[in-house]
Amino acid sequence: MTEDGGNRYFDLPESELAWFERRRVAIPEPPPDYFDRPALIESLMPTEHRIALLQAPGGFGKTALLAHCCRLLDKRDVATAWLCADTQDTRLTFETYLAFALRRAGVEIENPLRSSAWAAADDRIGLLLRAVEAHPKPCVVAFDELERLADRGAVQALSSLVRGAPPNLHLAFACRELPLALDIAEVVLTGQEAILSTDELRFSKPEIAAFFDLRLSRERLASLHMDSAGWPIALRVYRNAWQSDTPGQARAFNDLLGNWFETRLWRDLATDDRDFLLDIGLFDHIDADLLDEVLEGGDARQRLQAIPDLTGLIDARTDAGMARLHPLVRGHCAKRRFRETPVRFRRIHMRAARALERRGETVAAMRHAAEVGDAGLVGRILENAGGLRLWLRHGPPRMEDVEPFLTDNVIEASPRLTLARCLLYLFSDRLADAGRVFDRAAAQSDGFTRNASGDDRDVRIDHCIIQGVMCLYGCTPVGAAHTQKAAADLVALAQDDTLDPATRGALEFSLCVYDNLRAEFETALERAKRARQFISDGLSPYMTMQLDLQVGSMAMAQGRVGDAEASYLRSLKRAKAVAAPTLYGDVLLRELELERNRLAHAVGLGLRTRDSFAQPGHTFESYAAESAIVTELTEHAVGTNVALDGLAEMSEYARRTDRPTLVQYLAALRVSVLAAAGRVTEAEQTWRADGLPVEDDGCLSLEVRHWREMEALACARLRLLTAQGAFGHARRFGVALLATAEANRLRRTAMRGLAMSMAVEYRAGDLDAASERLTAFLRLFADTDYARPLVREGDAGTPVLGHLLDRSPDAEVKAAARDLLALIGNTTEKQAVAKFSDRELEVLERLANRRDKQIAAELGITADGVRYHVRRIFAKLGARDRHDATHRARTIGLLVDLEGQG
Repeated sequence: MTEDGGNRYFDLPESELAWFERRRVAIPEPPPDYFDRPALIESLMPTEHRIALLQAPGGFGKTALLAHCCRLLDKRDVATAWLCADTQDTRLTFETYLAFALRRAGVEIENPLRSSAWAAADDRIGLLLRAVEAHPKPCVVAFDELERLADRGAVQALSSLVRGAPPNLHLAFACRELPLALDIAEVVLTGQEAILSTDELRFSKPEIAAFFDLRLSRERLASLHMDSAGWPIALRVYRNAWQSDTPGQARAFNDLLGNWFETRLWRDLATDDRDFLLDIGLFDHIDADLLDEVLEGGDARQRLQAIPDLTGLIDARTDAGMARLHPLVRGHCAKRRFRETPVRFRRIHMRAARALERRGETVAAMRHAAEVGDAGLVGRILENAGGLRLWLRHGPPRMEDVEPFLTDNVIEASPRLTLARCLLYLFSDRLADAGRVFDRAAAQSDGFTRNASGDDRDVRIDHCIIQGVMCLYGCTPVGAAHTQKAAADLVALAQDDTLDPATRGALEFSLCVYDNLRAEFETALERAKRARQFISDGLSPYMTMQLDLQVGSMAMAQGRVGDAEASYLRSLKRAKAVAAPTLYGDVLLRELELERNRLAHAVGLGLRTRDSFAQPGHTFESYAAESAIVTELTEHAVGTNVALDGLAEMSEYARRTDRPTLVQYLAALRVSVLAAAGRVTEAEQTWRADGLPVEDDGCLSLEVRHWREMEALACARLRLLTAQGAFGHARRFGVALLATAEANRLRRTAMRGLAMSMAVEYRAGDLDAASERLTAFLRLFADTDYARPLVREGDAGTPVLGHLLDRSPDAEVKAAARDLLALIGNTTEKQAVAKFSDRELEVLERLANRRDKQIAAELGITADGVRYHVRRIFAKLGARDRHDATHRARTIGLLVDLEGQG
């Protein structure tokens, strides 16, 4: 081949070459943004196979990949011919172009336009095959856009080439689909082929990252992987849009993409098939039954299978597990359908909205109604699905899917949906906004008594539910007058047997929550039982999951450990089955493990770190349990100051998000930590500064507080009184706390009160009185195995246990005392979150991203010394390896604070 691209093979007058297109036999140059994929090149390389086949729709990079192989072979002095097929090819023109392609590659063939033998030959393919066979080296012929070869004679010529290929001839085909009459079966059946289809040609995550020069965050990479489905041309679109300097450039590129769809991707598509694609581009997912219903046909499934250009552009790997047209293709189709036939665009969306509503697919139905700007229909669809009650059936994620369609116009058409927006604000931690929207809803509905778009009961029900949610989130006190009024209205509504089962189940569930908050557990359990009678997993899997959490929380408070654990695990199993968040259940399960002094379990279950405490969408109970666990484990592992720093961060978040209940709870935790550390003045200042109750009764009232808030306040007060040396006052308050706990069957609270009362007597010097309190504690411990309340009292527990074992005549109490001593003295559990030395903390800080020798050099110790400290760190954290140790350290705030100080 000459430097001018092989022109010596085309030394013909212009008159003789009028029909000839040189580009068809020239190996294409690489595109400017060509991305090298060595693994695919290696698997495709034509010289390694008799036939190499690239089969995929447009935009999958077939031509670029095959051309790159050919350029590599050309540089290795392998005779490499290239031929791009054309719809106008006849047998003669195809064979003639093939001859020129082989001449260009260096195979000795006479010029077909000047050869009498070529003109007279009955078997021109035979002439070419003999010329190839005579070539002393391997020869490759690559055919591009082979699907365009429509002439039967031309396809027969190619089949003859395949059948008669000598050993040194290797063929490569790039096409959207093979011509039907092309016979390559024998080669394929003997395993002498390489086939790359859409699955192999899609970009993997690592390839996408490299294509974007490794500048993508993990979240952005995952999003691009999902949105692009690995389609190479889609990634080019996204990269060009990302790199565009102005919106105008991005729009221009999208316009060019639309032109590519019409002229290249679907250039040979029949008009009816194109119209069908424009129609299905209006749908989120491809559902043949839905298409038949909306488009009033009966053959959608068959038509989808019959359109070859859809192969590879229908992605079945979506979150919902349903097939979808690629987002870029769908966007183009929707735009063209609206531009070409706006009336049909509107009719399809309206019919789809109503069909999906009948199926119960609320969000998808709203999306179709929103596409045509029908705010009234959008609102009616959501109202008919229950409005904010959609949350109780499907969980917060489904409500969050609704948010983009809940516009001001929709709410104006359906005022009842104002409370749905209020709920969404609660989920996103916009609690102040939620309050403003709540007030607006009250004004619109005459105090939640009138529904402008339907039954008045609906707005009353929604009001009661939203009040309960506001209590759950800690932005409305349990004892507030309007909360009590809503609860009373809820009781009346729950007795209305004309309501549908799902609504009655929601009402009973809401009452269960109200009663649980106020520690009215027996009534709450009855409500839970009735709620289950109205709902089922199929009707409301999310509510069933939440009922398990409520029942488990009550069992934990009452000391029914087995029931609590079973309920939590059942809820987590349901959550995974319906892809619901599991954080709430995880936190409650860890809380149970910590109360049983199973520290390794409490950490090993994967507690969230303090820096992720401020993730939105979680209830007061979830935050209360988590903040208590993080604070206690941090205090135990690294000391009081670090625990107090964490509480300060969490308190700032609670104030910023307008959560008064959580603010008070965290203040009580702070007082407890300070008092336990003997920092009495600071504890007293915190009590006053945060406005905690002045009188004892204010700490113990369940009329106005969540039982967890009451427990935290009462324990903080008792601990502070003890630290102040006010033993008489502490004794009286301890008695009152126990009376409150026993009256409400709060066994966990009672055990905390008994352990703290024991510590009061021990520090007051009355071992006999301390033993009496400990005896009462042990009788409860025998049923619950809640050991942690005694462990929290530090050095008071062990001597009192010893005194009791010497003096008590009760065999059962002594057995419980020995069990408790064994549990709190267990070395493995003690070391699960043991104290860390300064050197161990220095090693731990570097454990994630440095080797032993690097750590040794930085700290000025030997590598053996580093390994010694690493072993101790593993033992104290109960960790398996460096990654696990780092994770467990983060869960209790160790690495967060070390990094912050670094």
